[in-house]
Amino acid sequence: MSTTIKPCPFCGSDDLEVCAPDDVFDHWYVSCNRCTSFGPPSQSEDDATKRWNQRPEEERLNAALTLEGELMAATHAHAGEAIAKVEANVALLQKADDKIGQLLGHLANVPIEHIATLTEPALRSQNNGIRYAASVVAAWLAQWKVYQ
Repeated sequence: MSTTIKPCPFCGSDDLEVCAPDDVFDHWYVSCNRCTSFGPPSQSEDDATKRWNQRPEEERLNAALTLEGELMAATHAHAGEAIAKVEANVALLQKADDKIGQLLGHLANVPIEHIATLTEPALRSQNNGIRYAASVVAAWLAQWKVYQ
């Protein structure tokens, strides 16, 4: 016999033997000496060992665990990339927030009446988007100054 025998699937014991046909059983089989379970009947010693070692459910579980491990590794890789992007965006937002804070700090010293004149060049522009944005900024700055 050239094949090694896997431990008992029921109790995990390595105390196994390959039993030959005798007066009681007319076939080969593997038997566990600990829990007395036995494998499927076979025509030869090698076939008995081969059939004892076949564990379709175990093979399916191992395949599922392998796939799960691969999926988790891929998920972790993508999560790491996403976290790095979020952290980079947070850093950019923090820099922008600091600059806005600095600008608002400078504008705190500007009289409300002067804020409207800051947007006049944009209001004279032919671009409605800039005109609208400038008026919104002026209104927002005026409100911000009132609440400061």
